[in-house]
Amino acid sequence: MNILRALLIGLASLVYVVAISGFVYLLTLNTTIMDRTVVKSWLKESQIYDGQLISALVQTPPADSQQSGTQPRTSTISA
Repeated sequence: MNILRALLIGLASLVYVVAISGFVYLLTLNTTIMDRTVVKSWLKESQIYDGQLISALVQTPPADSQQSGTQPRTSTISA
């Protein structure tokens, strides 16, 4: 009987620790990485968001495609 009680207490404490740890982990993710303004401020502070990231994502057409008359692909990014 004491073994069963010890196993139940151990299982209950494990569930308790996992639940609290999971809550803290998800709350941390929600307030940092999943918050758009926080991520934008990180990128702006590293000076990637202002110019280098946008220029890397927007493709410029090669010079020969403009001369051949084909329409180059363009992509727009909204901030």
